[in-house]
Order: sequence, then C-alpha cells, then structure tokens
Amino acid sequence: MRRQALFSAIAKLTGCLTFIITVASVFYVAIGQLWHSPAIAPAYQVRSTVTTAAPVTAAIPGTVADVESKRAVIESAAQRFLTAATVAEKLPLCRDAARVRPLMEDYYRRHPSGLPAVWDKLGWIVPVKEPGHRFVFAQAFLRGAEPVSLIAEELADGTFVIDWESAVRYSDIDWQDFLTQRPGQPTLFRVIASRPPASVAASTGDEVLELKHPAEKGSVYAYFNRNDPRFKPLLEQLQLRDWQDVPLTLKLCYPGPTADAKAVRIAGIDGQGWLILQNTRS
Repeated sequence: MRRQALFSAIAKLTGCLTFIITVASVFYVAIGQLWHSPAIAPAYQVRSTVTTAAPVTAAIPGTVADVESKRAVIESAAQRFLTAATVAEKLPLCRDAARVRPLMEDYYRRHPSGLPAVWDKLGWIVPVKEPGHRFVFAQAFLRGAEPVSLIAEELADGTFVIDWESAVRYSDIDWQDFLTQRPGQPTLFRVIASRPPASVAASTGDEVLELKHPAEKGSVYAYFNRNDPRFKPLLEQLQLRDWQDVPLTLKLCYPGPTADAKAVRIAGIDGQGWLILQNTRS
C-alpha cells in the first residue's frame, strides 16, 4: 500500500510538473513573439494606398505616445489637409512646407483634378518608429473614393502636419513620360521594388530590381552597384522587406539614348520608404 501510494504521489507530481512546464513554455513563446514583433517603419508603410485593417504593432518607445488620445487632433489635420481646395490652403498643413511648395505647385499644374476631396472619417492610427521624429500612420476615409493612407508628424506644440509627398507619391515627372522620354539626368520617383524574374541577370557587382509605379502601368529593371557605400541604405530597406514590394524613393536615369527601354540606373536613394527625412527633430 505504501509503495502504491508513493507511486501515485510521484505520478501526480510528474503531472503537475508537466503542466507547469507546458504553461511556462506557452508564456515564453507568447512573450517572445510580442518582444520581437517588428515596429512599423517607413520602409514597411505602403503596399498600396488602400488598406482596411490597421498594421499590428506593439507600443514603441520614443514615438508618439498614446496616439488614441490625440485622435481628434490628427483627424482635424487630416481632414483639413485632404479637403483643402487650393495649394495655399493645403500648404500650412504640410511637412517641410517651404521645400514642398514648388513641388506642390508643379504637381497640381500636371494633375489639376487632385483637389479637393469629401471627408468621411479617420480610421486606424498607429505610431511609426523613426529616430528623431514623431510619426503616425493613419487611414482616412473619403466619400465616394478609396481609403487613403497618410503619414503625419507631431510637432513640438502638439499639432500634426501631413507628409504631402508620400500622400500623392510625388515624382519629378509622370511615369509614362519617363518611360517614353528616357531622361539621362537623375529623376526622382516613388516606386515599388521587388526582385526581378530569374531570367533578368545583372553584371558582376551589380544588383537589379524590378520597379513599378504604385498607380501606373509599366515596369523597368533598375541596376545599381551593391558595393557602392551610397547604396547601403537601399540594401537595408530591401532586406527589411525580403526584397518584395518595397516602397522606395529613388533617383533614376537612363544610361544613354540607345539604352534598352526597360533598363535604367539607380543614381541615388533619397528617402526612407516614401519619406524624405532632412532635419532631425527630437
């Protein structure tokens, strides 16, 4: 009887230990997944301007704190930005207003139907991790149109301004003009980059990307020297997204007038994702 009772006690103890170890393992995995969940970064921000579910992110130290408490301020900025009827009305609501003013004037000369929109509501808001800045990524709903994803920056006084360039995916010239005119001078574009088909080869030391405009037809194969230190930030952004559907701000050019219409050179990288970060803010 004593031996049977001893065996019974050992069996119960073993069962308890197994349960405790199982619970601890599940807890450890869950905490590990939370800890290693990637923060939202500008290189991750846009696959298209249409999204319905908010990106998933844990709290990010050093970014906009308690974004939901600032929803009304963010919504007011987004609404005024999207419904402004003129460049003069939109400009005070833009990041880097002095720098983007001539870009806006040029853009709306080329795209006069870009103003204005009819506001509906603000959707999800998430913080964006970018050292020296306080960004949020937000979804705005417009009446009779698809949702728009915006990047807003919190200023020192608690107000928010909108990144106009990423909102309209600003480029120096229209994509179709670039493909037909084949400019030899570096030309700024916001594009989506991925690995090219296996049949597209690069020369020794070069990398090649397939670039697409986010809203227009036609793609090109863009080459750059992977050993050139200027392109280290480009490689880092590509690696973050596993070289698939990566939003980039690049300067592109054709190597010569007789060049293949599908082959361009990357002359430089100007942004983090579709953001241009010039001045560091605390």
